Amino acid sequence: MNFDSDDRLIAGALSDMEEQMPEVDLLPGVYAKLSAHRKRRPLRMALAAAIAAALLITGCAAALGGLDWIGEMMNGLGFTDVVEPVDYSVTDEGIEFGVLGARRYGSAAVFYVTARDTLGRGRTAEDADGMSHLVWASGSTVNASFSVDGYSQHFVRLVSYDEETQTAAYEITAVFEDMPVPDELTVRLRGYNISYENISELPIEIDVGAAASGEHLTEGAELLAFRRGGAVPDTGLSFGALGAIGGKLTVQLWYSIGGEFTVYWPLPADIYLLDGAGARYELADSRWQQLDSGEVVHQFTFDAAPEELSGATMYFSGSAERRLTGDWGVTVPLTDGEDQRQLSVDIDLGDTVIEDAELTLCPVGFTLSGTAPRATLERLAGMDAYIVSDGRVYGTIADSASYYDNLDEQDFSWFYLYYSTYAPDSVTELRFGRDVSVELG
Repeated sequence: MNFDSDDRLIAGALSDMEEQMPEVDLLPGVYAKLSAHRKRRPLRMALAAAIAAALLITGCAAALGGLDWIGEMMNGLGFTDVVEPVDYSVTDEGIEFGVLGARRYGSAAVFYVTARDTLGRGRTAEDADGMSHLVWASGSTVNASFSVDGYSQHFVRLVSYDEETQTAAYEITAVFEDMPVPDELTVRLRGYNISYENISELPIEIDVGAAASGEHLTEGAELLAFRRGGAVPDTGLSFGALGAIGGKLTVQLWYSIGGEFTVYWPLPADIYLLDGAGARYELADSRWQQLDSGEVVHQFTFDAAPEELSGATMYFSGSAERRLTGDWGVTVPLTDGEDQRQLSVDIDLGDTVIEDAELTLCPVGFTLSGTAPRATLERLAGMDAYIVSDGRVYGTIADSASYYDNLDEQDFSWFYLYYSTYAPDSVTELRFGRDVSVELG
């Protein structure tokens, strides 16, 4: 789930409201709705925009003294309170990828990174989706899903976007399971998402006569033999083979991957045919494959024979994601954050108590671990979590929830990410749902 500066500002406003009426759980629903809208333009404070411009003109190292704008978004914490400043960058395909700071906190690591279009072509994203294709590596140990063994997941937030320098700044939190966070970590970006848009009922004219006359007919095969056809106007798509499978009209669309290209993700439920008389024909089957030659082929089979259709038009709905491929890899040493607070707490759920849970607070979130019955943990996991800092209530994201079998009980270790940053000593209370409170003193 990605959260940007819009989210942070809304969270602050909601926190003020929640202080007045804490019995109402507002934040989870608001963030659920926000996260459903992938393409949005983040709000920017004038200070952030001005300093971000200076920051990226002078380079990462020289800019470290100008990161006070991040502190403004950290509830008074300074940049060096949260991460160790570093200055690493690499440029590929005209995109400069830089790491400004990083630090390790228990099972989590936090990074502040930037992406700048050095060619001025508007290819840096104004939302958090630009960093959707991160690869984490420790040494050379990377598995098939592009993640370190034991790695759980990462969360990306856009903290600033400057139009003049075409620079996006992100906060990235990586959470690990079943392994310690390594002493150094390679942050590698394999693809950068430039933009994202939803496609609704894009009309695509189909030459049904070609299929009906026998051209490219393939009976009994699941996939038609691929061929390159003409381009679909106003899209990055092209036609592939046209024919029939099991006597039903089958249409292929394809696009090439590599360099700067558009990825199309069809939604089969929203793809259909209309014939010349206005009759509608639904999908009977849809498939896709990626060829060694670099094409991605989507194939759609409709519940009608080619000869039954005349003047048919296919309506395509899905998403189009503009992407740039490259290799931006930066190896960053990780030091342990000293600003941590460790406590042993009891969590009273009313009819049951989780005793002696280990609580570790750091500026970006808190870890809760211990042992409890599985049913108790499932109940706790279903509760929205909040913190109280300096007398105000703030929501959290439950990033990682892990259970481990241990006879009748389960060992667990959960990490909760804050929407902003808070000094560990400022957190005086945890809240779960409406009724569960854990006083920290």
